[in-house]
Amino acid sequence: MTKYLIKKILGWLLMIFLATNLAYFLAASFLDPRSNYTERRPPLSDEEINNLLEPYNLSPETPLLERWWTWLTNIITKWDWGQSPVGEMVTRRSATASGCPRSYSCLRPSCPSLLV
Repeated sequence: MTKYLIKKILGWLLMIFLATNLAYFLAASFLDPRSNYTERRPPLSDEEINNLLEPYNLSPETPLLERWWTWLTNIITKWDWGQSPVGEMVTRRSATASGCPRSYSCLRPSCPSLLV
């Protein structure tokens, strides 16, 4: 029974990993974050737009695989999923939605709602 559960859990983790990465690459391929800034008045220069996108790891000057690696290592090492379009941390939104107190910045095993 334990072997079956481990096999199922590993299968689901692999599926989540593949789906999340596929979503990342599809979004990076088809969405253009620069378009949010090109129609502003007064117009922003390309350098200003790149400076605005850099903190979000969306700069087109950075190669896609490098942006993906930064995103993936931040998830694995810091449990940091990045920022939402409104500037709020995705991890904090997920923690709040799952019932964690606002003082917990992420979903970690130490979160009281996960220990129940």
